[in-house]
Amino acid sequence: MIPVTTGRFIRAVRRSGMQVHVWVVNDEPSMRRLLDQGVDALVSDEAQLLSRVLQDYPR
Repeated sequence: MIPVTTGRFIRAVRRSGMQVHVWVVNDEPSMRRLLDQGVDALVSDEAQLLSRVLQDYPR
């Protein structure tokens, strides 16, 4: 696996005025890590899990 969504990558994308959308994320640790890194959107096959995880994050 090649890690693309590093903090450095996310900051660079944001500085250029774009958003970072990540898909398909189906496990809770990855969801939390990506949200902590500041991604703008997650797509998942596990809608209930993602909904539960998102409830923990400020808007």
